[in-house]
Amino acid sequence: MVADTESFDYLEPPRASDEIGRLGPYRILSALGRGGMGQVFRAEDTRLERIVALKVMNKKFSATPHSRNRFIHEARALAAIKHDNVVTVYEVGEHSGTPFMAMELLKGHSLESISRGEQRWSYPKIINCAIEISRGLSAAHARGIVHRDIKPANIWIEEPTGRIKILDFGLALANSPGDAYFQRGAVVGTPGYISPEQSQCEPMDDRTDLYSLGVVLYELFCGRLPFTAKTLPELLIKIIAHSPQRPDQVNPQLPKPYADIIVSLLSKEPRGRIRSAAVLETLLRSTQEMVENESHAAMQIVTLNPTTTLAKATISNPKFGSTKRLSNQPVWYVGTAISVAMVLLGGGWWLFSGGKIVSKPLPAQNVAVAKTPDVMAASLEPLQLSDVLAGSLSIVEGQQARFRMQLTNTANTRGVDPRVANAEAKVVAQIRTFLKQSGKPKQAASAFPKKLSINALPAPGRSNAVDIAFETLGLPPGKYQAIFELQSPKGGKVSEVSALFTIEENLASNDLLGFELIRTSEGNGADAFVKSGTKEVLGGKPYLATQHGDSKGKQADQHLYLRFDVNTRVDPAREIDRVVLVLSLAAGGLRGNSTINAHEVPRDFSARWKEVGDHHLTWETSPSVGGVESLPFLGQVEIANAGGSLESVDDAIRIYSAALDDYVRQSDGPVTIVLVRKSSGALETRFKSREGNAAGSPALAIRTKQ
Repeated sequence: MVADTESFDYLEPPRASDEIGRLGPYRILSALGRGGMGQVFRAEDTRLERIVALKVMNKKFSATPHSRNRFIHEARALAAIKHDNVVTVYEVGEHSGTPFMAMELLKGHSLESISRGEQRWSYPKIINCAIEISRGLSAAHARGIVHRDIKPANIWIEEPTGRIKILDFGLALANSPGDAYFQRGAVVGTPGYISPEQSQCEPMDDRTDLYSLGVVLYELFCGRLPFTAKTLPELLIKIIAHSPQRPDQVNPQLPKPYADIIVSLLSKEPRGRIRSAAVLETLLRSTQEMVENESHAAMQIVTLNPTTTLAKATISNPKFGSTKRLSNQPVWYVGTAISVAMVLLGGGWWLFSGGKIVSKPLPAQNVAVAKTPDVMAASLEPLQLSDVLAGSLSIVEGQQARFRMQLTNTANTRGVDPRVANAEAKVVAQIRTFLKQSGKPKQAASAFPKKLSINALPAPGRSNAVDIAFETLGLPPGKYQAIFELQSPKGGKVSEVSALFTIEENLASNDLLGFELIRTSEGNGADAFVKSGTKEVLGGKPYLATQHGDSKGKQADQHLYLRFDVNTRVDPAREIDRVVLVLSLAAGGLRGNSTINAHEVPRDFSARWKEVGDHHLTWETSPSVGGVESLPFLGQVEIANAGGSLESVDDAIRIYSAALDDYVRQSDGPVTIVLVRKSSGALETRFKSREGNAAGSPALAIRTKQ
């Protein structure tokens, strides 16, 4: 046991024979392992009489105030996460200068046994694991916590539930990025799983964790890491500069849509990756459904002669650790096994990767394969696609596009009815989706062809509604034509219908790359709030508060006024492309949902008002006294801050619109915007002001055309 050979001098002496020592109220029972920044113990909380995993920061790091404070700060943020897929932190504290975290002690094992090939998982199980990891990361990222060391050892499979838990957020902290390259588990991560930006000691954000998750998925699907090398410098060079072999080239049985997701996660540039864990979870779910549907559509019917017997045939599957004799099994059982084998031989995706079906050769005369005649495009001509009934005319990049159209059967006699002509076919037709931008060739959308069976076809003279959905992840913003082609199962074109739609730039969560931020703390900028029924001067406070008054007068209306000195930072000769109003929530406000509207303030008012002193702003001296509803509307944002997570993320609140773009474009001086809360609530919605936090004060993010 570790305790027999290692001294933990930061522990108090043991008081019982079953202890290593004490740390405050915790009885240290045994050492479980070592992390990048400290030791993990099995301990008993004497106050609650429960067994916990106690993670203690070692002296090397706890002696540094910056590392100690950062450990405690981020550990407390982690403790606020209550999520099924993140290990629960019971307590964060410090005893005699030694920081610690008390966490739930889990039963089970890490994902390492799977990644090392000691067990084999089916594809659906791997994807379900990835979905749960994405959920846990999304919960952490919402609180501004980046794990920085996602790897199989930090993914726990809880027993007996099988639930996935992410471990060791708190130990992924350090004050020296370089330490990680020589000590596993430190802040920058574990070699082999670190992202290109980690390899170069560059700033990291949520997408660093998504890269590492991509490496984990690559390893689970392919049985090896994307990059390996004999030396650390060689490995880092590969991570930074080389492209890994596509996972579906390493494992040809891997469905291409899964491989595409992994390729996106392993993008060298963070902006090229799937933008968030929440988006990844949605994409994994929809892709899994599409893959399963495609696999089911590929199944072939295999029938056996009822008199057939299979002497000594066996089915072997190492994944389940068993080999079964089939000689005494009923014919339907054997037929099922052979059906699956035929799917593999026919190129269908077998979702249970790692299993192998083995049987002794069968005499050809004993097996009859039901051959389905090919469906010819000419036999489908009475089917017509028409009338896109509804669709996504404008969607934000990364969201799913959805369209509904009509499929009409124009057959006027039974002889030409496609349902009659192709009655034996399992799949009669398909609808493929293509996208086209002006001046560019059409390309296939990221959607499997929609398979149509006999039952999906309308009767002669009737129409059915058909729904098509596809992902827009990775498509650049712009105008598109969606083309829906009705085809035979082998791709013969029958008819088509199209619809126009626009993919809008996702300014709500994308990085504001190429934008210039002008804050109220710069130049002639200012921020203040006013309150109805009072002459109190509320400028100069460390926060900005907006409130929606009630009809009984128990709550007053409070409006925010923000002035931006645009001309000090934007070249008048350059045309403004897009504008985003950016705000940061302050602590002490509403922990819930609130809706904020932005309005344009008259230009002649913008330059003269002051937070304090001459021309100071109050309710009576502001446009609020006459009502702001008549002022031009610039946009709205709905804020979801139920857990307070947004208070730790600067510039998380954004308002943007074409009206805001035009307002700033037409300005020849300072720009003033008034914010009004429209939702009710007993507490104010508070934002950071320039006095409270100049770096987090309200800003206009402006991008000019090149």
